[in-house]
Amino acid sequence: MARASHPTDELLAVVGPRSNCTPNELRAIGAVLRAWLTTHEYARQVYGLDDLEVGRKPMSPASYVIFSQDRFPDECWPVALLAVAAGTAYGDVYADLVAELGGVRHLLAHLTDPVCYDEYTR
Repeated sequence: MARASHPTDELLAVVGPRSNCTPNELRAIGAVLRAWLTTHEYARQVYGLDDLEVGRKPMSPASYVIFSQDRFPDECWPVALLAVAAGTAYGDVYADLVAELGGVRHLLAHLTDPVCYDEYTR
């Protein structure tokens, strides 16, 4: 997993809303991510969550993700980044996240791990 901004966190997933999402749809995505964050012990941070909760596209600092530091050191990415505690079992946790996002999956352009997202955006 990629390293997040906190030394004990690891990035689990990149969540990118569709470009045509309405503010209400963005809030719906934010509500699901807030529930994920508050329900699971291993969940540490959702970068961009504050934006989603008020109906704006998420903006996550590029410096929080190792795969973008060289390309965009001072910019933000229009995605939410989900971080978990270091050592979290990636496979099961990611599968649970995908299931929890099922009700808003149609609103997402991206739901992937950071490494795949990096490859996709190169």
